[in-house]
Amino acid sequence: MRSDWKEFTVDELIKDGIIEKPLDGNHGGIHPKSGDFTEKGVPFIMASDLINRRVDYSNCKFISQLQAETLRKGFAKSGDVLLTHKATIGRTAIIQESEYETTILTPQVTYYRVKDGDRLDNHYLFYYFNSRGFQGIFDQWSGGGSTRKYLGITGQLKLPIILPPLPEQKAIAHILGTLDDKIELNRQMNETLEEMAQALFKSWFVDFDPVIDKALAAGNEIPEPLLQKTEKRKSVPDDQKVIHTNPELAAHFPDSFTFTEELGWIPEGWEIGTIDDSTTLIIDHRGKTPSKLGSDWVNNGIPAISAKNIKSGKLVNTESIKFVDEPLYSKWMREKLIAGDIIMTSEAPMGEMYYLPEKTDYVLSQRLYALRAINTLTSTFLYSWLESPVAKQDLESRCTGTTVTGIKQSELRKVVVLKPISQLTNKYHDTVFKFKLKQAANTKESNQLEKIRNILLPKLISGELRVPEAEKIIADHV
Repeated sequence: MRSDWKEFTVDELIKDGIIEKPLDGNHGGIHPKSGDFTEKGVPFIMASDLINRRVDYSNCKFISQLQAETLRKGFAKSGDVLLTHKATIGRTAIIQESEYETTILTPQVTYYRVKDGDRLDNHYLFYYFNSRGFQGIFDQWSGGGSTRKYLGITGQLKLPIILPPLPEQKAIAHILGTLDDKIELNRQMNETLEEMAQALFKSWFVDFDPVIDKALAAGNEIPEPLLQKTEKRKSVPDDQKVIHTNPELAAHFPDSFTFTEELGWIPEGWEIGTIDDSTTLIIDHRGKTPSKLGSDWVNNGIPAISAKNIKSGKLVNTESIKFVDEPLYSKWMREKLIAGDIIMTSEAPMGEMYYLPEKTDYVLSQRLYALRAINTLTSTFLYSWLESPVAKQDLESRCTGTTVTGIKQSELRKVVVLKPISQLTNKYHDTVFKFKLKQAANTKESNQLEKIRNILLPKLISGELRVPEAEKIIADHV
């Protein structure tokens, strides 16, 4: 630590008027119960809602404004730094400006509120909480290797906080924030691309918008179950309809429907198939382990992914991934993954998907399948179909098990697949595959930026690396 930097305890920061006393959520009988949650209202934030160093409001619980007014504490607001301190410990976030004026915290989460912005920058405090040194102390004081870690407010008052002069605090926060801003921009772009792909798939292959538009134009009868969708299409401006904006594409859509036992009404000329006739290969190495193949894990090599690494179309928990050497990889993965393969979890949980836009060497470990689509259907169409509510319901209905439900390969092959004509699935693929490649490039860049941030963070916080040196390092990456 440099000579002009000072170390305080949290308690000393409170007594010096630099921060307010940290507070967590309401304990005991006043704590909101599961039956109190509402669809909208005041966000009720748990430790699980702090994801990737930000508050994820998209899946959080809500309580009514009336109930919020009965609570005594835990009212966080914009600019507060959050720190989880019970069970799931050490997660952090800064509450950003949002549509929610107030955020209510559970007893798992503490908020830190800066009182004197001339002596402490809240973004610096956020990054300090994320530093290796602080996280190590926090973990140790919370119980170390125990299964139920906890460090209450009283214990947190003794935590050490190192403060450089304010200009240096702001400079450190700016450097690290620049990296995080770019990571967040990539995340938002990937989210937008995914929404665009889902919207296109839903319009063409779920709601059948172009088919309904053509049926209306031709004066053809619309099946009764589709009348509600038809009324909505009547109000859509012509400049938003494929039959007017792209007649060449629209020509590939039929103008009438036919009834099927499996999926109800579908466009005339489209077919119904199954996973079995929609794939050329299903890779299934469930149950294989290095020991069963006469080998063992290695420190570096080819990554072996399992079901716990696939979530919401992404690779997650990458720090838990193990590795195998080349000989074991060749023995394990006799069929290698290629670009366009769909990796799917078979159980615990079942039905999580990951699309492989580029050829990547992975070992498929526990509870995973890989599906390879036939060319006429295309990989992006099959991926989107398997992510659709219709396919999800079909997958769920074919699961077996009590405590842990999963799907056997024999049942997976029976899952129903809609098969539009290849001209349309190819058009869909041409658009969406570009999205997948861009998402992969963004993710790769973000992973690299995270590595740089994680290298710079402890060195900046400890004073080992000065700000100008750090600025030179990130100049070529942002």
